[in-house]
Amino acid sequence: MLFDCDGVLVDSEPMSERAWRAALEDVGVDMGDFADWVGKTDQEMAIHFAAEAGISPSRLTSLMGERLLEILEDEGVQPFPDALAALDAAERSRLGIAVVSNSERWRLDAILAAAGIKDRFQVVVSSDDASRPKPHPDMYLLAARRLGVEPMRCLVIEDSPIGVSAGRAAGMRVVAVARGLVASPTRRRSSRRSTRGSTDGGSRLNGSTSATFPGVRRTKIVATLGPATDSYERVRATSMPASTIARTRS
Repeated sequence: MLFDCDGVLVDSEPMSERAWRAALEDVGVDMGDFADWVGKTDQEMAIHFAAEAGISPSRLTSLMGERLLEILEDEGVQPFPDALAALDAAERSRLGIAVVSNSERWRLDAILAAAGIKDRFQVVVSSDDASRPKPHPDMYLLAARRLGVEPMRCLVIEDSPIGVSAGRAAGMRVVAVARGLVASPTRRRSSRRSTRGSTDGGSRLNGSTSATFPGVRRTKIVATLGPATDSYERVRATSMPASTIARTRS
């Protein structure tokens, strides 16, 4: 079983938003809608905002990191109860378990340690480990290799369109979980007008249907998706119906 981290294992994305917003405010930049960046790497965000801030991307990432570590130290972060149940179920079944995140390794390690679950994964894959992050399949394929499992025998747990696309492009089955965010592009546009700057306008998944998954409760399951047979470019555009996924902006 291959788990995404933010929004799947722990509710760390609000902390990430606070850290990024504080760092950007320090250099006089308005971040806008954080929802546009859900699932993206810190490096992508730093490169995007660095020119406007008038500092290097590495310095901007460092500022954000300082703020994030302060928040984690002061407040900690709790794993989702259903994520713990899923980890328990996987361990009872003696399945290989990995966490695969677009975060840099320092950030991923800090969040997993703060949540008390760092030692529950045989394999940890971050954006430092692959030249292409999600939605490319590289990180999930690397995790499968390190676990010694064929991709077609892997199950990915994700909460964003970017992650779902990566898992399917890797030839894996994907369980898309919804934490109660936007259900459709139309609703997303409406939410942006009324909740500018809030993660509730986000690009995570939200669905009206549910399904059962061993060990996962109290969370909607949007869909269980089979491995993609199309090319990566095709999968990126069509990994789930538009009515189910609030698409990220290109």
